[in-house]
Amino acid sequence: VLASARVSTVDQIAAQYVSAPLPFAFGDVMGKLYYTPTATSRFSLTGLHTYDRGGIGLPESDRPDEIAYQNTAGGFRYLLLPSESLRQRQSRVG
Repeated sequence: VLASARVSTVDQIAAQYVSAPLPFAFGDVMGKLYYTPTATSRFSLTGLHTYDRGGIGLPESDRPDEIAYQNTAGGFRYLLLPSESLRQRQSRVG
């Protein structure tokens, strides 16, 4: 199992240098599960989610514009090798 999560922390660091809030935020989450049920088969499952948000123009204007989007993806893989390939890989010559 592999998992990772990130979130922007620029606004926390920049707060000591900039008086206004920063007009953006972003982050992602990723996970992967890897399983070997037999010596000749493997299975993996992967998932990913990202988000981004950014302000365009001045926040104090009549119509502060913002652009935001999210991406979500997933996938899986199942690999099954014939048992003969396992024997060939384990045999020695010489």
